[in-house]
Amino acid sequence: MGFKLTAQEGQRLTTCMLAMRPDWTKNNPGQMLASINDGPGFPGKDFEHALRALAQYATARGGNGAHQYRTPEIYPREGKHWTDTGTADWTPPKPAPCPDHIGEPAHACRCCHADVKAGIRPAERIGKHYEPESEEEE
Repeated sequence: MGFKLTAQEGQRLTTCMLAMRPDWTKNNPGQMLASINDGPGFPGKDFEHALRALAQYATARGGNGAHQYRTPEIYPREGKHWTDTGTADWTPPKPAPCPDHIGEPAHACRCCHADVKAGIRPAERIGKHYEPESEEEE
């Protein structure tokens, strides 16, 4: 479980996010951040870490010079923007394991994604336990 923002920190983070990327206004980042805060929390250490990770995430550029991230949706998830901006005394949280595939992190389970592509698992069940309905023999 990650850290939680105070209400004031949430407002400040939203303001910073929109100052860096006004094009994200349509994504309603305040509501997204509140949802993460009400759920698992953020993968960083504290508010200062959240600001550093946001600055890296929001300003990252791809090889073509365009913004690497088109929306703020991936920001609250574990990633390079969190690990690169952490302090020496911070250890990234270990991701929750996939309950169906040993050794795979739930949020990015390769086996679950393969099951979705094969049509044997619904996309909303990635990283969650799933038992397909058995086919009845005729």
